[in-house]
Amino acid sequence: MTGDSEWNCILCVMTAMPVGFGYKGVDLAMRRKIVVTALCLALCLTACGGEAEKVTDYGGESKNTTAVASSETAGTEGAEDPGNSTEGSGNSSVPALPAPQMDGSPIYEKTFDLNGIPVEVGIKTVIRDADHFHSYQMKTVEYTAEKEKEIVQRLLGDSAKEVRRDLSLEEGDSELIMDLIKSIEISISGDANVWAKTKVPGWVDEDTFYHVYEGIYRDVDYELLVAKFSGGGIRVGLFPKIIGDPIGAKDCNRYMEVQTDLNGGGYTMINNTVVQKAMSDRPNRTQGSEEALIDTAESFVKDVLGMEIDRQDLVLTRGKGTGNPTKTELLFLSEEAENSKTLEGAVLDGYRIDYDMGHTGLEFSMLNQGVLCVTDQGVIGCTLDIFYEVDKVLSEDVQLLPFDKVMDSFQRGVKDKFEVSYVNGSKLKFHMAELIYYPISPVDTPEEISLVPVWRFQAMSNGPIGQVYINAIDGSWIEALYNAWDQSP
Repeated sequence: MTGDSEWNCILCVMTAMPVGFGYKGVDLAMRRKIVVTALCLALCLTACGGEAEKVTDYGGESKNTTAVASSETAGTEGAEDPGNSTEGSGNSSVPALPAPQMDGSPIYEKTFDLNGIPVEVGIKTVIRDADHFHSYQMKTVEYTAEKEKEIVQRLLGDSAKEVRRDLSLEEGDSELIMDLIKSIEISISGDANVWAKTKVPGWVDEDTFYHVYEGIYRDVDYELLVAKFSGGGIRVGLFPKIIGDPIGAKDCNRYMEVQTDLNGGGYTMINNTVVQKAMSDRPNRTQGSEEALIDTAESFVKDVLGMEIDRQDLVLTRGKGTGNPTKTELLFLSEEAENSKTLEGAVLDGYRIDYDMGHTGLEFSMLNQGVLCVTDQGVIGCTLDIFYEVDKVLSEDVQLLPFDKVMDSFQRGVKDKFEVSYVNGSKLKFHMAELIYYPISPVDTPEEISLVPVWRFQAMSNGPIGQVYINAIDGSWIEALYNAWDQSP
């Protein structure tokens, strides 16, 4: 990974593998400029433009402290008095923290002009997964040989052996570890043909830096990937050589994720077979509560990485707030089961838990992220990308600016700073607002960042064209990112 190249984060959602993440290296000051979009069996990259503004201070150190950006950043766009609920300039009055909803009645409507182009604001979708938000000062997690040694020891102990050879299915190596390596190679080369490779190196000490180990974890043969990102941060990937081995199903050499709609709608298909129907007589073996499974995931991350994490960053059920709750179950099966109409011999056991520091739903992140496969027996597989650790809690419960006032700042920011050259249709539209965490680093100290809640607004014209980010604490403009990888206005 070259430090001069832009950071390119790929979220791979494959039909037979858990989520993995691939990157190009970049210095920390560039991370706030990256947008990553999901892909399914194909490589899709979203490009970024626009510079983030310098931010030097977010939040006090005591609980219930109103956090405000420095005056040089906020200017006339921020630092408004954050009351509880107030009339804004739009046609609505909403609380500071509007309730989540999907494609409902607009909570805020406004039209205005951007250099002759009509702008239509009608916020019908509000996405957030928390009621209280914090602000952190964080520092970069740097790779060291000692840190790698500690991770290997904690997971594989004295059984660990370096894999200084090519990995292949013929050699009995983990297909999921191979896929993680391929995702790294693709993010560097941009060549999706890498997925067709039948062999990948297990040990690379050059620009693309990663090491694979094999050993015993939970009495099963596993492989462990430890990778270093040139801009700071590490990846840890842990999977069994035989995917069904940890659940006592050695014949199950395939793995799929089954998204289960808790309202009873939706289904997953395998070769024209509805998984939920075929597996109705074989419910998920994992019966532990959601809290218990998240406890397991939290302890695993803390123990393996030796760092504290925020429990609210671990998510098992998604969509609770919008009335569309879903869980992702783990399905283990053989090739024969996959080709049968009854999925004979297939096993449901465990759930996917997302580690999502940015609370973005993992469709992109500039922060710590990952996936943990958890059963009643413990964590049986994971991919973790760790870039930052908390250095100081600035505020445990920040006070957010009333939404109408955020929208006033949003309108001023779009008028002044949105690049009209990216509008590819007859009008510019904003219909979705999402409350997430966003990392902002001062220009002079890029190794440190402030993690703050922001409102992200999806910009639509002839399809999605970018995103606008507004500070949820003071209403200051953060930046706009555009969907054009190789373009800049």
